[in-house]
Amino acid sequence: MPLRKRNLPDSHLGDTVLKDGTTRLQTYQRTRCSCLRKWTFYGLLLWCSLMVAGYFLSPFHAIKCEISILELKGPLTSNYKLAQGTRIPNLPGPECVVEDENGNLYTGLADGRVVRIQPTKDGSFENAKVENLTDGKVTNPLPATTHKLGNARPSGLRLHGDNLFVVDCVYGLYSINIRNLSFSMLVQISDVFPVLKFPNDLDISSNGNFVYFTDVDDDYSVAQIMYGVLSGKCSGRLLEYNISSKKLRVVTSQLCGANGVQVSIDKKSVIVSEMYRNRVTWIDILTGKHIRSVQMPMMPDGLTKINNNNYWIAGSQVPNSFAKFLFGTPMLRQSLAGFVPHDVLAIFVFVCSFDFRHNIVVEINDQGKIIHSMYDPYGNLTYGLAHATQLHDGRIALASYIAHFIGIVDPNILNIN
Repeated sequence: MPLRKRNLPDSHLGDTVLKDGTTRLQTYQRTRCSCLRKWTFYGLLLWCSLMVAGYFLSPFHAIKCEISILELKGPLTSNYKLAQGTRIPNLPGPECVVEDENGNLYTGLADGRVVRIQPTKDGSFENAKVENLTDGKVTNPLPATTHKLGNARPSGLRLHGDNLFVVDCVYGLYSINIRNLSFSMLVQISDVFPVLKFPNDLDISSNGNFVYFTDVDDDYSVAQIMYGVLSGKCSGRLLEYNISSKKLRVVTSQLCGANGVQVSIDKKSVIVSEMYRNRVTWIDILTGKHIRSVQMPMMPDGLTKINNNNYWIAGSQVPNSFAKFLFGTPMLRQSLAGFVPHDVLAIFVFVCSFDFRHNIVVEINDQGKIIHSMYDPYGNLTYGLAHATQLHDGRIALASYIAHFIGIVDPNILNIN
């Protein structure tokens, strides 16, 4: 029976002395160290080559930007007030929620649909009826910010009377009559210069004459959002659409990732969330000047006014120390974008730099003072929080850009007063 070779431990190599006076063990260890150094050198050479090539192939020139990490204390003390509730299922990416006078909810979905959610007679959403107001497909050719999604992407909604105004990341601004479901295209992406790249959210003046909406970035669409985040550029805009005259006006530009929108209580300014800098900013409607900014503990998204005339700012993507390092190192961001595919890069950055499970709603007043906050810190009820809506009975609807449901939080559980 033939004998099989055995892998002997290193100690068995030390018995034999070679001609040069060294043992086999010493020769083996030198060879192993040499190979390790060689492959380390090749690995570093490959990494440096990729970084240099990526720097010059990058789709953008990155600039230095600071990401603030706020201490969660005082009115920002973490809690679990949003961690319990129910879900309205089978709704992919319901990024924004609004409610009509009959208690029906409206939301836009990642598959392009705008839907109405009708609760049961007792107000429960457990067996709610979901009705399509649009199918998400565009029959008439329209200019689009991207064709990658293959459908519309309604991201911001507001109700005024019987009209549901919708900002769509792909096609612009339109309205739907919630009674007869008639559709009106108001602003196409080519109606302004530079053209709209990433229309995101909106609000309507109290008299119903003006629609204020944001364009996140003038370089990148929703399908390329990570390039906008990593570039550090501030090229977002706030625009005003006059419903009567159909005129369009740029209120201000150079916003850092213009996202959520809310007309202020005094009607003289508009509050915009700048998600690239984790802050919200008051902007004078007439002059476009920045009045004040308030730093947020997360990447802020949707803004809404609540019953006590304060505002809710919803968001997730809480930055960590790696985010602070990454955004303080423009060369690294630029190089990574040059050789890592966008979708892979987005996963890497969001997983390593932010916690999308950490959901926060911050309440602030019109002077920018933080009153208190509510958390779902581990994503027990929802994740990727984008919008929080106070319903007529005090419940809170939690919208998300990536979840497949709307979260509903009961005020009896909250005890927020």
